[in-house]
Amino acid sequence: MIGKQIEGYLIQEKLGEGGMGTVYRALEVNLDRLVAIKVLNADVARDPSIGERFRAEARAQAHLNHTNVATLYNFLISEGNAMMVMEYVDGESFQQMVDRRGPIPAQEMVPLFKQALLGLGSAHRMGIVHRDIKPSNIMVNKSGIVKVMDFGIAKAMSGSRALTRTGIQVGTVFYMSPEQVKGERVDIRSDVYALGVT
Repeated sequence: MIGKQIEGYLIQEKLGEGGMGTVYRALEVNLDRLVAIKVLNADVARDPSIGERFRAEARAQAHLNHTNVATLYNFLISEGNAMMVMEYVDGESFQQMVDRRGPIPAQEMVPLFKQALLGLGSAHRMGIVHRDIKPSNIMVNKSGIVKVMDFGIAKAMSGSRALTRTGIQVGTVFYMSPEQVKGERVDIRSDVYALGVT
């Protein structure tokens, strides 16, 4: 993938890989802007429910416009691969901060925590529950701005087409609220719980 140009985006570097997709840094050639491109993994793309979750992530993020939420620029399908083009966040995740430095002092962490709450609150006001808040899904850019990332299993609270059902457990267990662990209905309180654990 590195060095390949896809619909005006020149893939430069692999940034990471998760359960649903691989994330690359790319140059948006026409605007000379760095972006992040999340490509749905081919091995999971064959499962229609996972493909729908990936589209739902794009739909959820497309309606969010807040300083503390990573901006979605585009959703495209190229050569059968579904991709999301997102804001490139030049910085590190909360997880990377802790791995590098150890526990972060409260006087430094509380302002970052407040920014994460503001970003999450904007999603909640749009009726979106993130459902997978954890240290690796919250980043801080080099200017100290927090960005909530990866709405991969987000669920629109008012949506009639639920991607997850009661009795089905999705998320990262260590950060889940008790009701989410049990596969019960979740709401914004589940995200607040997960942010508290984070």
